[in-house]
Amino acid sequence: MPVSDATHPPTVSVLIPTLRRLNYLKQAVQSVLDQTYPHCEAVISQDHGSAGLDAEVAAWSRSLAAENSRVRYSANARPMGLAGNWNASVAAASAEYVMLIGDDDRVLPEGIASLAEALSPRADIVFGNHYLIDHEGRRLEVESVQWTRRYGRDTLPPGLQLDAEKAVWNNSVPICAALIRRELLLKNRFNEALNTPEIELFLRLARAGAAFQFTPAYVSEYRIHPASATSSGLWLDKLLECLEPLEVRPELESHKAACLAGCSIGAAERLLLLGRAHEANAIAKSRYFPRGGIRAKALAVCAKLPAPMGKCIYRMLLWMRGRS
Repeated sequence: MPVSDATHPPTVSVLIPTLRRLNYLKQAVQSVLDQTYPHCEAVISQDHGSAGLDAEVAAWSRSLAAENSRVRYSANARPMGLAGNWNASVAAASAEYVMLIGDDDRVLPEGIASLAEALSPRADIVFGNHYLIDHEGRRLEVESVQWTRRYGRDTLPPGLQLDAEKAVWNNSVPICAALIRRELLLKNRFNEALNTPEIELFLRLARAGAAFQFTPAYVSEYRIHPASATSSGLWLDKLLECLEPLEVRPELESHKAACLAGCSIGAAERLLLLGRAHEANAIAKSRYFPRGGIRAKALAVCAKLPAPMGKCIYRMLLWMRGRS
């Protein structure tokens, strides 16, 4: 295993899986090239779409990699999906640590330097905070603070985490603001059955004894917009299937329950809107599904109805909520 210290600072590959969003991709790659930390590279991993590789993305990426030694480009030979492309990008990297961002995200100029400076020799993963930005790249200050609080990073003690599993159940570890030892990801691949695979991976690593470290520094910008990879729908029903059977220590049960409550709501909603009311109803009856709140109650009622009717009524409720 490589040793990082003041004499041999850690090398970092910033992984940027992509499909067809060239304008955003250019910003993501440039944010890596603008880093004050010199020991880093950008790794573009392009996946296949339904019509093959996007020609503009492929041409631009190949050209940039040919002229800039700090940029690597690889293209998948077949459609890999989100998690599959993440695994492909890890394999294409060369550094000791990797940082994984969306092709619509950006790393702040001091971001990698802040993480590398905080990284202790014992840490396998060091993570920080991130800002939210909109589709035009404008920073959402209020929402950024809300997310930091929502995921408990406002009260998380800096340094090595004594209970890494607790931090993961609280969803405190943002993959777009973390350095991860690449060796771990080569041995512990992302679950390709998921399109939100990071929390499942982080739980596996935490439960296996990986050392997590936190710094309160803001290191990246996470973009929220209608064309994001997650806006088309997270497979939270599949994530729920992976996480619900995991046994936890008694003191972690409330943290697991809070995490799975949110997963259950999202999973039931996705299944109901897909016309799979029977499966949505099963989740609504499960132990982790919340019993209070308008959204949860509406889901529980609509999931009991025949599939077309329940789906139609719930869509109408969503429309009315959006107009209010």
